[in-house]
Amino acid sequence: MSPAKNQHKVSDELFRLLITSVSDYAIYMIGPDGEVLTWNKGAEEIKGYLADEIIGKNFSQFYTQVDQQAGLPAFELKQAQLKGRFEDVAWRVRKDNTQFFAKISITPLYNKEKQLRGFAKITRDMTDRKNSDDALAKLKEEEEIFRPLVSSVLDYAIIVLNPDGVIITWNEGAKRITGYSADEITGQSFTRLYTIEATAAGKPLQELNDAGTLGRFDERGWRVRQDGSQFFAHITTTPLRDHNGLLRGFAEVFRDVTDRKEYEDAQVQSRHELQMLNGELALARDQAQAASKYKSEFVANMSHEIRTPLNGIIGMCNVLLTTSMSEAQTLYARAIKTAGNSLLTIINDILDFSKIEAGRIDLERTDFSPVKVVETACEILANNARQKNLTLMSFIDPSMPLRLRGDQERVQQILINFISNAIKFSQSGEVIVKAVVQTTSQDKVNVRFSVTDSGIGLTQEQQDKLFQPFMQADGTINRRFGGTGLGLSISKQLVELMEGTIGIESIKDSGSTFWFLVPFECCAPGPSVTAQAELFGVRSLNVDDEPNSREIVHHYLTSWGLRNDSVSTVEAGMKLLRAGVEQNDPYKIVILDLSMPHKNGMDMAKEVFEDPSLNNVH
Repeated sequence: MSPAKNQHKVSDELFRLLITSVSDYAIYMIGPDGEVLTWNKGAEEIKGYLADEIIGKNFSQFYTQVDQQAGLPAFELKQAQLKGRFEDVAWRVRKDNTQFFAKISITPLYNKEKQLRGFAKITRDMTDRKNSDDALAKLKEEEEIFRPLVSSVLDYAIIVLNPDGVIITWNEGAKRITGYSADEITGQSFTRLYTIEATAAGKPLQELNDAGTLGRFDERGWRVRQDGSQFFAHITTTPLRDHNGLLRGFAEVFRDVTDRKEYEDAQVQSRHELQMLNGELALARDQAQAASKYKSEFVANMSHEIRTPLNGIIGMCNVLLTTSMSEAQTLYARAIKTAGNSLLTIINDILDFSKIEAGRIDLERTDFSPVKVVETACEILANNARQKNLTLMSFIDPSMPLRLRGDQERVQQILINFISNAIKFSQSGEVIVKAVVQTTSQDKVNVRFSVTDSGIGLTQEQQDKLFQPFMQADGTINRRFGGTGLGLSISKQLVELMEGTIGIESIKDSGSTFWFLVPFECCAPGPSVTAQAELFGVRSLNVDDEPNSREIVHHYLTSWGLRNDSVSTVEAGMKLLRAGVEQNDPYKIVILDLSMPHKNGMDMAKEVFEDPSLNNVH
């Protein structure tokens, strides 16, 4: 017999041993129509049929009658063809008609012309471990060696070695991965697949010894292709023994995982680079924070130094304006005072911003009157509104506590900034300042302050730029109206220091509402309604052409228990007064707006005094 034929015989013998000696698995071949072609020892033990009893018969007899009637056997073969493999867990029938729970794998087998030659089927009895996920995982792991040997998978190299490491069988997957054909590599030592360094160190033989000792050996390492290039492989080596336990060879399965290796190496490198970058960024951040702090402290100190002599200049201008001067000198002195006040406002903004940046802002906690805070802010800017013919109104929620505890100065500073902006950006109409109780809990009260104007309004894009340092909604605003662009940024940071929130509601060309919500401690509750008991049920009339003004006065009067009606003209007001007398339900109090179109408040007051039926109206 020639060496080649002898080697082929040895290969067939090892392959037969591999399949037939397995007793935990039923491994058998099925023809295209389901006819059983081969039958191993495991199949005899699991199914109960000897090879002579079952070969040539249809494999469907292992299924329950219900499954047979449903056409399940043919369906599974069809699914195996369509998907390249079919796997399932289900009940199957033994020769003695008892049932067992089985793990099934069916793989179609094709010849070189891609013609279907049959199926390889692997079955294992899982009855005792039907509900064990661990057992199923272990089963899957154990099957990794046997399944590729009976499938046409090309992703795995599957080879059989004799005890000395000589290659006996070689599949298509091995050819695709290494470049060696079966004719080129069969009969050669498997050390040809190892690097020179690994071979010199005796690594190949050590791996076989470990596999023989441990029963299985897993390794990840570099291997060599036919062209000398290297690939990173995941290798599993399993010893093959005969029924007497003698070592007859090894089954080795490996897969090219170079892409995964490169990916993992890239991840390690990326993590290392990221750690270095994070360290550099942390250092740069610390240095930037330190530099920013020193800068802010410097600016704060310089702003303070500039503000002191500037206050002196403005003060001397005030003194100068009280002396006798020519008209031109008075004009010049007023111009110096106006410029000085503008410069002082800018310096104050920079000083506040620098203090906040440097962390040198300390909030006060004192008792204060919310009414006084709102009214004072309005009084300070009332003249500015009057000069632009704007109506400036304020409203304080009647349920507002008489006294709150917090930083009165900072609340007033934010309100002044909001009101000043509202007046600056409004050419006509009104500015409304409100303080409303939003929520209360025990001794805490959340107050929402808001300033609404009828000015230019803002787009959403412009709103997104607000509350940032040195940012204004429109780059031309600074040229048109002046300012540093710091006021809203300072306001935002002050509100956040007070643990509050800040925001804006605006529509382009339809005005804006700037608001902030801040929590305070309640030191004294709101005024008791019993204090105004004498006003309960008293009928009152409010005459004003401004709807917001009418609404504000109406809220105040009704909160005190009065019955209130509101109209917009003198004519309507006189009609209601006379109707009240006729209905024997007269008005006792009338609140009049001095400036109204056509007839004003003085005109209506004169009509009331001249009408004898209305001499009880106040």
